[in-house]
Amino acid sequence: MPPLLSMGGYDSGNVPSRVDITHQAHENESLCLSVNYNGSLLATGGGDHKIKVWEMINNPAFPDANTIKCFSRPVSCLAFAQESNLLIASSFDNTAKIIRTNPTRMMGTITAHTDTINCCVFTHT
Repeated sequence: MPPLLSMGGYDSGNVPSRVDITHQAHENESLCLSVNYNGSLLATGGGDHKIKVWEMINNPAFPDANTIKCFSRPVSCLAFAQESNLLIASSFDNTAKIIRTNPTRMMGTITAHTDTINCCVFTHT
């Protein structure tokens, strides 16, 4: 059985204290997760080469996700920009993609690396 994505309740120290929601997110392992700045979107990246994006505010029980297949190898990292709908994702296929999540649109591909990209982040000025 593939690993599940779990979201938990929090105690007063902001440490998960219980599991509230468990959801099968990917066909095999979930490798990374990012929540946008206003908490309305959750993105996960998996070993199945896919990114899944859920709307959290109106649909907290994880209905069907918007699935984005844009890599040839597993997704290694995700990060939202301060603008809530812009996501950067990196992969073990040596590329990073910039994706607008609503509507879903590939904004660009970074191909300058010769090895796996393990992390990615937007800088905010």
